Amino acid sequence: MKQSADISSMAAPSGKSVTKPSDRVTVESCYDEIIQSMDMSIHFHGVEAGSNGLLPWLVLGYRPSDLCAMTPPYGGVSPIVLVTQESKESMPKAHATSLLPEAKSFSDSAFTSMYTLAKPLADAGEYMDVSLEAPMVSTNMQMARSVSLGGEDTVSLHFKQSVEGKPEVMNLMYAIGMNSGLGFHKTRGCFQIQATSCSKTSSTESVGTDKFTIDISGQEEDVDASANLRSSASVVSVSVVLMLSIAAVTFGL
Repeated sequence: MKQSADISSMAAPSGKSVTKPSDRVTVESCYDEIIQSMDMSIHFHGVEAGSNGLLPWLVLGYRPSDLCAMTPPYGGVSPIVLVTQESKESMPKAHATSLLPEAKSFSDSAFTSMYTLAKPLADAGEYMDVSLEAPMVSTNMQMARSVSLGGEDTVSLHFKQSVEGKPEVMNLMYAIGMNSGLGFHKTRGCFQIQATSCSKTSSTESVGTDKFTIDISGQEEDVDASANLRSSASVVSVSVVLMLSIAAVTFGL
C-alpha cells in the first residue's frame, strides 16, 4: 500500500523543508551539499508517560521502496532509529538498530535481539550531531532548535546522516508505542521526504568558512612611512655631523 504525506510549502525557522505525515509527527529536513548529509529533525507530538512513568518507545524507520510495510515483503530487516527511556530519572536516548520480521508477530526473542543490536545513534558511523529534547522529562527545560514545531509534549530528535549523493526521495515510516517496552503501537504510518537543499545559513553552521582580506594599500602606506622615517633620520644625522665639523674649525679643535 502506498501512502503519501502532506508537505507544507512553508519552511521551518531552521530553513528546512517541513513534512507533516500526521498530527503526531512533524519532520524537518534538507540536504547539506557541503558535508553530503541529510540534516533532519523529527518531532513526535502528544507524547505522554505511561503508568510506569516512562515515555513510550518512538521509531523512525527506513523503507527500501514506496511500499508501506514494516519490513521488506521479500525478507530482510528494516533499519530504524529507536528512542526509549530506561528510567524516570534519565533522558530518552536514541539508538540505531534493526526491525526484525519476527517483531510483526510480537516475538519476545525478536524484541530482545533488537535491544541487543542497538547502539547509540551518535556511535553509528553514518550519524553525527545527534541531540534529543524531551521537555516533559528534562528538569532544565531545553530550547528546541525549532521552537515553533515543538511543545511541552513533544520529543524532538535531531541528527545529520551521511548519504552517498543527494537522494531524490527518502521513504520513511514512524511509530509511537503504547508504552515503554517494545510491542503494540498507538499509531504508525509511512511518508516520503524530498531532499531539498539546505539554506546557506543552515549549511555554514556545520562547516566554517573564515575569510580574511589583506589590505595591500595599508601595507604600502606603512612601507612608505618607514622609508620616509629612515630618510628623515639620515638627513638629521648628516646635519649633526656637518655642524660638529664647522664648530671644530671655528674653535680650533
